Amino acid sequence: MSQLPRLNRILALKDLGLSLEETRRILSDTSHLTRSGDAKLKMAELEAQFADVQTRLEGVRARLHMIEKENEMPQQEVVFKSIPVQRYLSFRDVVQKRSWPIPKDG
Repeated sequence: MSQLPRLNRILALKDLGLSLEETRRILSDTSHLTRSGDAKLKMAELEAQFADVQTRLEGVRARLHMIEKENEMPQQEVVFKSIPVQRYLSFRDVVQKRSWPIPKDG
């Protein structure tokens, strides 16, 4: 039973991604402060890596969603309605090119 705390430390350091050499150095150091500090430093590094991976993963998900939507028809419904006949007036004319400058306001 006396080795159980040491085993827990080894497993925790392994989960943090420390190498065997780093684990051996941390466990051989008698200073609790150093062991704790090294573990917290490694944990902070892993948290930063995790945040970076999460951000990249969100970007990949968004891109995949866009790709999936490319081949889908829009879900908007188009409704055709009949309306009564309406008359309208249209006027067309050709504007000649102006050869003089257009005056500026002011």
